Amino acid sequence: MQSETKVKLNILKDNNLLSEQEYEVIKRTDEYFDQLNLNEDRDMFLIHFSSALHRLDSEEKIDEMPKIMIDEIEKNSKYDNAKKIIESVLEENKVTLSNTEVNYLLLHILNILEKK
Repeated sequence: MQSETKVKLNILKDNNLLSEQEYEVIKRTDEYFDQLNLNEDRDMFLIHFSSALHRLDSEEKIDEMPKIMIDEIEKNSKYDNAKKIIESVLEENKVTLSNTEVNYLLLHILNILEKK
C-alpha cells in the first residue's frame, strides 16, 4: 500500500469513518492484490472499498449506477476476471455489499486490469 493511501486511510480512521476492523479488511485486500500483482491504481479501489465498508456499517445508500455503465462493465473483456476478484475479496472478508457497491468496485478493478 502506498504511503499516501495509508495517510488517507488513517485520516478516515481518525475521523471515525473507518473502523479498525474495516482497516484490517483493506489491509488484507491490499495483500491479496499484491499476490495478484495488481499494482497500478489500486489505491483508488482501496479508498472506494473503505468507503463502501463504512456505508455498509452505517447503512448509508449510494445512488444506483446508470444502466448504460453497467452494460459497459459487463461487456468488458476482463469482466469475468474482475468479477472473480471482487467475489474473492468479499468472500475472504465475509462482506456482503449491494449490487450497486459491487458495480462501482468492479469499475475500479477493471481499470486496474486494463493497466496490467
